[in-house]
Amino acid sequence: MFVSIEDIKKKGSSYTTGVSITKIRSMSKTFTQVKSDLDIVKLWYGAVKLASQKHYLNEEVNFEKLTLGKYKGVIVETILQPTEHMTLRHMYQAILAHNDDLYTLTMECPAQDWNKYQPLFEAAIVSVELN
Repeated sequence: MFVSIEDIKKKGSSYTTGVSITKIRSMSKTFTQVKSDLDIVKLWYGAVKLASQKHYLNEEVNFEKLTLGKYKGVIVETILQPTEHMTLRHMYQAILAHNDDLYTLTMECPAQDWNKYQPLFEAAIVSVELN
């Protein structure tokens, strides 16, 4: 699911400023090496890092532990530019796990708008209730 301030009407269109939330249940059924919630967070963070190696620019600005209710994991602040001709983006990505389920919350905007949206993104993160 995603939420954006932009009017997305065509299938396959993307946004430049918005939030996406993904939940994956029963991670250990797909990823047999997963034995704990910490394993889920490590696995997903590793996959994100691996995928980001293909980007034109990818700079991890900050990395912190994060707890939202029963869900524990990390939040990563990143500046990225997927290709040379794409807009430079600034984003938060939270990776959280509990009871074999994974949530990712990605909040992003063009880098030049970060100071405007960062306080909103931070307020949104702490207001999220996961179940």
